[in-house]
Amino acid sequence: AAAQGGQLPVRPPPNTSTPIFDGRTAAGWRVEHDSTSLVALDASPLVSGAELRVRYGLSGGDLAGQFVGLVFDTPKGLSSYDRLAFAARAEQPMRVSLQLRAGEKGRWQRSVYVDAMARDRTVFFDDLTPVGVTDTFRPALDEVRSILFVADTTNTKPGTSGRLWIKSVALEK
Repeated sequence: AAAQGGQLPVRPPPNTSTPIFDGRTAAGWRVEHDSTSLVALDASPLVSGAELRVRYGLSGGDLAGQFVGLVFDTPKGLSSYDRLAFAARAEQPMRVSLQLRAGEKGRWQRSVYVDAMARDRTVFFDDLTPVGVTDTFRPALDEVRSILFVADTTNTKPGTSGRLWIKSVALEK
């Protein structure tokens, strides 16, 4: 959100950080996809620690809601946090949608540009906007049950395939 004069507001550094990726395994993470697209997840080992590697292929043809997603479930909600920090890189430049899902109450998202260089990112939950119809304009953090990294036809052409790496994922406040 832009402040007066077109400058971004100054955000305080986090007081707390809770890692949700252990840097070794894909434990706690899973994938979702539409019925025609493919996605696979594994922990890709590196000298500096593992990264979550997502290999995906959106099915080709007409736009038909193709999507793939990397999911972390949050059964207790996110009311103790105000942001998600992570590092990401991709095989080819792309936009990934970071989403929060609160069951029937809706989803909120923010698009993040990712390219071949791993970059640290921080997405503040109050910067997310509704996807479709939601009960509230801002995410209902106490009701959020999943964090998703999504590649879909909003920002990616049908028939596209690639790889995305994510690491250092942490909930912060």
